[in-house]
Amino acid sequence: MTTIARSVILMTLLAALAPHFAAAQTADATNPSPMIGPNAAEPGAASPTVTAPPPTTPVEPTAPAVTEPAPAVNEPAPATVSNEPSGDEDRPSRHRLMFGVDYTMYLPTDRHTRDRFGSSWSSLGLGIGGVGQSGKKSRLAPEFNLVIQTKGDNHVVMAPIGLTYRVHSGTMAAAQPYTGASLGLLVVDLRSKEDDISSGTSAGGYGSVYAGVSFKDSYFVEARYYAASKVRSFDLSGASLSAGIRF
Repeated sequence: MTTIARSVILMTLLAALAPHFAAAQTADATNPSPMIGPNAAEPGAASPTVTAPPPTTPVEPTAPAVTEPAPAVNEPAPATVSNEPSGDEDRPSRHRLMFGVDYTMYLPTDRHTRDRFGSSWSSLGLGIGGVGQSGKKSRLAPEFNLVIQTKGDNHVVMAPIGLTYRVHSGTMAAAQPYTGASLGLLVVDLRSKEDDISSGTSAGGYGSVYAGVSFKDSYFVEARYYAASKVRSFDLSGASLSAGIRF
């Protein structure tokens, strides 16, 4: 056969086989061939089931743990503030100026003075100054006393004004003994008809020593001796017994 004839036959065969080849290519694209190899599924085996991973629960962020610092070994304990009054606050103030009522019986030691004004002078009047028990065993304080006496046309008013130094027993018992001494100015107003001395105010000096007992910062009884200078020819020295109350 000639070359032309062979070419015609080959082209005729190719034209006849072309539709079959195109159909085979379409079938392969639609049904791909099973995988060959170790991961390929066996023929007739069920397709592998793909299990979805379980849903994850979101984890909420937690606050960081706070660690309290351990107390220092040698740190002192905090001070506790108490609203309860202390024992000292329950007691009345012992250094404030106090007023009250005093009764005094005065016994002059000079005969001439007793003849003109009487041998026993009694007086009830204003009391000034504390009588309380002191937290200290001793203290310095002002003092003021007043004695008034009248006999007939004669009268005498005696007012010792000075400083006193008092020593307490140091205990806080309900009844507390004390002793003391004082020094100051003696202001006197007197009149004596027999001595032709008209009423008028004069001054002198005095000193005294005393002992007494105070009760619960408010009451007292006291014995005292006054040594006084002469005032208008009268010696007003004498002893006294007093009792009083302070408010």
